[in-house]
Amino acid sequence: MRNENVLLARSKGKRSNFPQRAFAIYVCHRYSQADHNKIARHFSLSHRRSISHPLSRIRKVIKEGQWAKALERIEKEIYIIK
Repeated sequence: MRNENVLLARSKGKRSNFPQRAFAIYVCHRYSQADHNKIARHFSLSHRRSISHPLSRIRKVIKEGQWAKALERIEKEIYIIK
């Protein structure tokens, strides 16, 4: 299964061990104009509140310093100036 398919795959049971999926949800939320409903639909989640848990989980990890290089690369690619 390709990486993209894993990120977008519908959840089957507990999928909390997919930090890439949580990070993808975070990036969509932070850098797009999409609302929670659109993001939930895109990731095949059942409800708009379904993105809350991955968002809070990945925010905690980001505060700990993980994903910094990925965020820097994304911001560079979409021309975000800090």
